[in-house]
Amino acid sequence: VKQFQFGGIATILKAVPNALVVPIAIENSWKIVRFGMFPLTTGHDLKWTVLKPIEPAEKTPNEITLEVETEIRKVLGQEI
Repeated sequence: VKQFQFGGIATILKAVPNALVVPIAIENSWKIVRFGMFPLTTGHDLKWTVLKPIEPAEKTPNEITLEVETEIRKVLGQEI
């Protein structure tokens, strides 16, 4: 898993400051795009895990992004 960037979360929270952030871990997604964006491959088993929502109150986009990345890495067995 590459390091997460906080720009998307910052943009969302600027528009909707009280939005819950719901992390989703997708196992084996790399198999679909392993040769780049095209051609996409098919026939791979993906497992989606919806994690506990994160309240953005009093947290910076960087803190939320780090929390999301940490939780997703735990599920995928790729802890830093």
